Amino acid sequence: MEIGYVNQLPNEIDLYELYGELNWNTFLKLPPYKLRKALENSFYTVSAYCEGKLVGTGRIVSDGVMNAFICGLGVSPEFQGNGIGTRLFKQLTEHAERNALHIQFFCEDEILPYYEKLGFKKFANGMMK
Repeated sequence: MEIGYVNQLPNEIDLYELYGELNWNTFLKLPPYKLRKALENSFYTVSAYCEGKLVGTGRIVSDGVMNAFICGLGVSPEFQGNGIGTRLFKQLTEHAERNALHIQFFCEDEILPYYEKLGFKKFANGMMK
C-alpha cells in the first residue's frame, strides 16, 4: 500500500466522505462546501491518499505569529494502524515549528499516551459548547 501526502486541499465530496467514515458529520452538521471552506481558511493543510482515495487529513488553524491549533486530524478507519496519522501529525507539527508557532490541540483521554510518545504533554483542560 503506497500512501501519498500532499499539501493541496481535497475536494469537498472526498472530504465529506472521509468525515462520514470518522462519524464527524453527525457532530459537525456541515454540508460539504462548508467543510471545504474550513480547510481553505486554514493556515496549513495536509492530506493522505491511497490510489486516489482520500484516506486522511489534518490542518492547522493559526494566527501565523504565536499559536498553531492542530485540528481535523483523522484517518479512515480502514487505513488506521499504518502510521498515516503519525505522518500527518508530524508534517503538521514540523510546519508549525518551522514557523516558530506554539502547537496546541485537543484529544480524548484514551489517546493521550499516543501523543505523549510523540513528545507532547497534557497541559490544560478544554471546554466545548
